[in-house]
Amino acid sequence: MPDDSPDQIFEEFRDIIQQTILTKFPNPERKGCPGSPVLKELANRPRPVRDAAWEHVLNCSPCYQEFLELRAEVKRARRSLVARRRLMVSGVAAVLVIAAAVTTYEATHRKNPSVTQTDGPFQAAALDLKDRSVARGESGHPSRTEPLILPPKRLDLTIYLPVGSESGIYQVQLLKKIDEPLMAVEGEARIEDGITVLRARIDLTHVASGAILIGLRQPPSDWTYYPVTIH
Repeated sequence: MPDDSPDQIFEEFRDIIQQTILTKFPNPERKGCPGSPVLKELANRPRPVRDAAWEHVLNCSPCYQEFLELRAEVKRARRSLVARRRLMVSGVAAVLVIAAAVTTYEATHRKNPSVTQTDGPFQAAALDLKDRSVARGESGHPSRTEPLILPPKRLDLTIYLPVGSESGIYQVQLLKKIDEPLMAVEGEARIEDGITVLRARIDLTHVASGAILIGLRQPPSDWTYYPVTIH
């Protein structure tokens, strides 16, 4: 059998001492006993202090028995307090993490114009660009310049792309000036009944009424811009 560890030897030695005190010093009449308040004060000490009260406990089996019971209660109370404090610290840490995540999310969405707000209902709307063809790779305005109209609302926008447009991922921008987008989103275009249809969600609730541009491109092609009126 392996040798006992130092901790096991200490535990065995302590048990022997405790059993000796509990059995070898009977005091049925409780002569000289300091009383429960003093024993409770001894049980709350971090470590024994050799004074008259402690000397009596070590030589009185009934007092030592009561001391051990009080000491066990003190240890249970301390463990419970430590557990509550750890739980409180964990709860505070979790709240701080959530608060930081919310703050970061809100800051990112306020500063990034490419993020579309999604609070509240979306209204269906459409832009028909089928007859406003522009050769691939050209920049600037298409040949027709009659303004298209969109309401200042959250929109499920369906864009009917110019004839000959390919399916795939498209980038969409709303701009007051070229290279100064108010917002940017992406959407997937699919060919439906021979028409290339692009769908994207945009939020125009914070865009001032008036003329703007909508820019479209399928990377790596250049942007094509169309005049739109927010009204």
